[in-house]
Amino acid sequence: MGRTIMLLMMMITTTMLHAVLAHMAHEAPAPAPGPASPDCQTAILGMADCLTYVTPGSNLTKPDKPCCPELAELVKDNPICLCTLLANSNSSNSVGIEIDVNRALKLPTVCKVQTPPPSTCALLGIPVGAPTASETPANSPGSGLTPQGPPASASKTATSVMAFLAGLVIAVLPIW
Repeated sequence: MGRTIMLLMMMITTTMLHAVLAHMAHEAPAPAPGPASPDCQTAILGMADCLTYVTPGSNLTKPDKPCCPELAELVKDNPICLCTLLANSNSSNSVGIEIDVNRALKLPTVCKVQTPPPSTCALLGIPVGAPTASETPANSPGSGLTPQGPPASASKTATSVMAFLAGLVIAVLPIW
């Protein structure tokens, strides 16, 4: 009789485990075609024409002509890759490209490309270092990526963050 109860318990446990696994598999989203995450290295290499401007020691006053459309494309298609590039620029860069963060943060202003603020990158878990005061002129105009003073209102900041996150979700949604 003890053996029958043990066998019955094993069957019930197996059935419950099977039901739980089937339920989890049923709730999991189906894998979408294509890559599961943005290929930042390819996206950043698509901005090769910007390298002459953002390379440490560059004396250029403006980037090469194809750079600005390439930046706009990166911001539109893979904004998280911009965060990744800026976050890794001072350490062992995960994409293998050394850049001058201060010049990179000025690039959106020079190109007149609207970008999310660096604080949005931090919200995504990718903190971006701010330019150092000694390397940023006091009278330089702020870009979409340079840290600025306190916002005019908290609701404006919240709206910007929500708009960026909504755009990011829309951009990433086809991947899932």
